[in-house]
Amino acid sequence: FKATVTSKEDLYQVDREVEGTPPVTLLEIVQAAGTKASLYGSVEAHRIMDQWTLQSPQIQVGFEQFGSPRGAFGPKSYVRGSNEAKAALRQQAVNAEIEAQARRAALEQKERERIAREEQEERERIARQEREEKERIALEAQLKKEEEQREMEREAAYEKLILATVPGTRYIGTIARDDEVHRICLVFTEQTSFMISAEVTCLDRPEEKQTFRGQLISDLQLEKGTNAPYPIVMNPTGGSDWAIT
Repeated sequence: FKATVTSKEDLYQVDREVEGTPPVTLLEIVQAAGTKASLYGSVEAHRIMDQWTLQSPQIQVGFEQFGSPRGAFGPKSYVRGSNEAKAALRQQAVNAEIEAQARRAALEQKERERIAREEQEERERIARQEREEKERIALEAQLKKEEEQREMEREAAYEKLILATVPGTRYIGTIARDDEVHRICLVFTEQTSFMISAEVTCLDRPEEKQTFRGQLISDLQLEKGTNAPYPIVMNPTGGSDWAIT
């Protein structure tokens, strides 16, 4: 069979999708309102006596070729070339420029933050170097002061020892020898620079005398751990096995 149909309104189909913000769908008209169109198809007819029955109609040409009414498409759909479509595309362009400006502004802000961060890191690095340099100078000054103090103490100890070993200076004390304790008298008899001599007499046996000769040794010549800054080391001048330190 052949049927003639007439659309009551314009019918459309999608022309293209335009990406953007917001996305826009452009439509094209495929069937204007009032336009007639022919449809072809077939139908089965059955006759019983004088009564005909029609069934299983089939359309040879699909209705989709005629498009769809405007309401079948979304709210952001516009007829291609219409003022609405042009306005929507202009708004897309405006929005695209706004987004581009926002991206540029974000990149510029990110760059400013990077520069500020690097400048801050540089200031901190310089401040750290200045602080470390001040600490180094202060440490060197402290070490120098301590060394000067030690030198003064060494000089004072040396002067004190020189005074304590002036010839004629006499000391009474005890020594341990052969598992016995003996009372002795030590008299310094000679002093020349670092060289000194002394005579030791056993008070329990005055006939036992021994002369010792030695020198003052600075702490720089001794191993670490020595308490005395200028210990006296003297050895006997005879064959005795005594020694005085």
